[in-house]
Amino acid sequence: MQGVENLVKVLSPDIEEGPRNAGESPEEYVSRLSREKAEASMVNGIVGTILAADTTVVLDGEVMGKPAT
Repeated sequence: MQGVENLVKVLSPDIEEGPRNAGESPEEYVSRLSREKAEASMVNGIVGTILAADTTVVLDGEVMGKPAT
C-alpha cells in the first residue's frame, strides 16, 4: 500500500458544533454533525470519497461533550 498517504487528505472543516436540537437523540446529533462536516468539505472543492465523523461522549443518554485530549 505504498503511496496511500498521497491519496488521503485529513481536513478539519470549520462548522459550528452547537448544542443538540430539541428532540434530537445523541445518535442523531453525531450523525448531523458528521453530515455537516462532509457537506462543508464538499463546498471546499474536495473531489472523491469523503469520510466524515464526530466523536462525542454520551453517558446515560446525555451528551457530556467532546473527549479530552
